[in-house]
Amino acid sequence: IYFSFRDNNYLLYISFILAYAMSQFTYNGLGYQYLWPSGNWCANFSYPFFMSIVFIPMTLFAKSFLQIKKYLPKVSFSISCLIGVYAFSALSEPLVGMKFASTLTTLCSLPTVSIIYFSAIYTFFKGLRSARFFLLGWTVFVIGLIILLLKMLGILPHNFITEYSMQIGSAVEGLLLSLALADRINILKKEKETAQITAIEETKKSESIKTQFLEKTEKLVEKRTQELTKAKNELENLARVDKLTSLYNRGVFDEVYRKEFSRAQRTGNDFSLLIIDVDFFKNFNDRYGHQKGDECLQAVSSCMQKNAQRITDTLARYGGEEFAVILTE
Repeated sequence: IYFSFRDNNYLLYISFILAYAMSQFTYNGLGYQYLWPSGNWCANFSYPFFMSIVFIPMTLFAKSFLQIKKYLPKVSFSISCLIGVYAFSALSEPLVGMKFASTLTTLCSLPTVSIIYFSAIYTFFKGLRSARFFLLGWTVFVIGLIILLLKMLGILPHNFITEYSMQIGSAVEGLLLSLALADRINILKKEKETAQITAIEETKKSESIKTQFLEKTEKLVEKRTQELTKAKNELENLARVDKLTSLYNRGVFDEVYRKEFSRAQRTGNDFSLLIIDVDFFKNFNDRYGHQKGDECLQAVSSCMQKNAQRITDTLARYGGEEFAVILTE
C-alpha cells in the first residue's frame, strides 16, 4: 500500500502495530519464553523499553493522519515534546533505571492519549472525514484502558475481559485504524478522479479562453501595429524638425544640401543657398530674456515660411540664431 500511494501514514501505522505487538509480547511473558529465555536483563528492561517505543510511532501516526499540524499547530508542538520524552525514556532506561523510565512513560501516557483523543474529535468536527474511523478506534482503546484501570482499582472483577481489556481494545483499534487507512485510500482515489475531471474541464475552458484571447490579441496587435507605424512616422518627423521654430533641423539641412549639391553637379542646374543670421540677437536676448529671444526666433521663422512658397524649398534652423534656405533650381 505504501509503495502504491507513497503515504508515510502507512509506514507509521505498521511501526505502531509492530511496536505494540512487541510490548504485549513481553508483557505476557512470551518474549522471555521464546526470544530471550536466558536474558534476565532483557526480560527486566524489554517491557518498559517497548512501552516507551510504542508511543513514538503512535503519536507520529496520529499527528500525521489527523493533520494536527494544520488544524492544531500548538497541539502539534506539544506532541513533538512528548515524543522527545518517550525517546529519552526508552534510550536512557539502562542509565536512570527501569522504575524511573516506567514512571515517566506512565505519567506521559495519560496526557498523550487525551491530546490525541481531543485532536481526533476536533478534526472530525472540522470536516476531516478520515478522522471518523480513527476516533472510533481510539474510543475503543480508551474504553479498554478504563476497564483495565477499574480492574486494578478493584472496582471491576478479575476475569478474562478485564485482564485483557487493553489488548482487546488495542486489537479492535488496530482493525479500525486499518479501516481508516482504507477509507483514506478511497478519499484519495475520489479526490484524484475529481481532480482529473476538473483538470479536463479546466483544460477545455482554458482552450476556449485561449482561442478567444488569440483572436482578440490578433486584432489588437493589428491595431497596435497601425498605431505604432503612425507613431513611428510622427517620431521620425519630430526628429527632423526643430522644436522651437518648427523648421527642419541641422541634420535635415545637411542631408538635403549634399543631395541637391550632388544633383546640381550631375545635371548642371543651379540652386540657391541662403544663410540668414539675426543681427544683434545676443544683445536682444541679454536685454529682454531668453523667452523674448525664443519669440524673436519664432517670428523670424514664421516670416520665412510665409515667403518660401514652393514645395521644393527647404527651410532649416542652422544653429542658434542662424537659418538656412535651400532653393532648388
